[in-house]
Amino acid sequence: MKIDILNETFEITHHKIVRWPKEKLLFCADLHLGREIVHQKRGLRLPYGSMESDLERLKSLIQHEERLIIVGDFIHHGIALTDSIVEIIEKWIDGLSIQVDLVIGNHDRALRKKLPSSWKLSIQDELEIGRFLFCHEPQTREKFVWAGHVHPMFQISHGSESIRLPCYYIEKQYGIIPAFGSMTGGHLMKSSSTSQIFAVTDQRVRTMMATPAINRKAIANPSPKKGITRAL
Repeated sequence: MKIDILNETFEITHHKIVRWPKEKLLFCADLHLGREIVHQKRGLRLPYGSMESDLERLKSLIQHEERLIIVGDFIHHGIALTDSIVEIIEKWIDGLSIQVDLVIGNHDRALRKKLPSSWKLSIQDELEIGRFLFCHEPQTREKFVWAGHVHPMFQISHGSESIRLPCYYIEKQYGIIPAFGSMTGGHLMKSSSTSQIFAVTDQRVRTMMATPAINRKAIANPSPKKGITRAL
């Protein structure tokens, strides 16, 4: 689905990535690579394999783009960066053959301290392109902000049944993209008179009403102060 923001066209997809054709780039957020390893080390048994699957899925989505921007939380925690994991990610980056930029998220603190030298990517706190700013946490700035961090979800209810779907949450001054990682939770978003919500299904992106409907429930929405500080 194509949407226009500040006279620029973006393609929001059901793959939970956004394409920006004019700039020949795509971006996503919140992969949380190694999350299952972190929880395994803390005694919670989770199946392995989601990291490799997510990396291959993201690689397969690259078409004619020349640049990939990861809008924070590339990894879940530094303790997941074993030698084998570092090597897997190194080979993945090398296999992309495009520029990779990482906007540091709250879970990427270990990379700020010491980025593996074999990873051919650039890291920054925020990234500016034209009238747009890429920051991990949603916030109100002079430029339109693309962010992640929240893992936005939208709930549609009918009677006793309901379904929660990942979503894109667009306000006048910022847009929040759904978490790309397959092992991530989410927060329900509250629609408002100024928001646009696009729910993600397995096959398509669906436009939801901007104003709250009687059969929709929402229990959380972002507060775009100087960023959302809650860690996910």
